[in-house]
Amino acid sequence: MRHIYREYNKVADALANEAFDDVDSDRWDDVAPGEARAASGDTDVQKGRFGGIPAHPTEEEVTDILRQWEWEPRVVRQKLIRELYLRTHPDKGGQASAFRRVNERKEAYLV
Repeated sequence: MRHIYREYNKVADALANEAFDDVDSDRWDDVAPGEARAASGDTDVQKGRFGGIPAHPTEEEVTDILRQWEWEPRVVRQKLIRELYLRTHPDKGGQASAFRRVNERKEAYLV
């Protein structure tokens, strides 16, 4: 396996951009932390639905969001971190300070 830089792999770059652009789609239903647990064990949260999270949260909102979701299972918290990375990334309209906050809290949050 070897690393290929983005500028040399246009297909992967296009797919990554498509994933970033999909954040505002209608699949993000309103789901509050802890409410999504279904009897079947499959949850709306695990399907990637983090409703109620702003499209581009601020640094303070990131702190509040992480606090609200801290008791969810690790796999859900991992998906939340990924979602926050996408929504706070400066190249996609997010605030750099919010992106840094997600990055700073990631390790402790996923323990």
